[in-house]
Amino acid sequence: MNPLTNGPLFALLQSKIEPHMQGRVFTLVNSLAQAMMPLGMMIGAPVAELLGLRAWYLFGGGMCLLMGFIGLTVRMINTLDDQQPGGKIIVAAAEPSIATD
Repeated sequence: MNPLTNGPLFALLQSKIEPHMQGRVFTLVNSLAQAMMPLGMMIGAPVAELLGLRAWYLFGGGMCLLMGFIGLTVRMINTLDDQQPGGKIIVAAAEPSIATD
């Protein structure tokens, strides 16, 4: 699942972030993602021991479904490709452009 999720994510980041800032942003994104792994293990291991591994997997799957549903219903996330870096949504003009001489 890593290539299926990180491929589009980093392509989106490359299109939205200025080239001179991309290294800093990519480093921050990777550092935050790696910092969450020990935190997830600190929470997941005791819960899995207490409630069982099946309950932990069901909870994790339910949270993934909830995040997917939220991602589809929140307009700002749904139109992320159409936004300029300042947050304004770009609307394509339906009229043909007028050529000037």
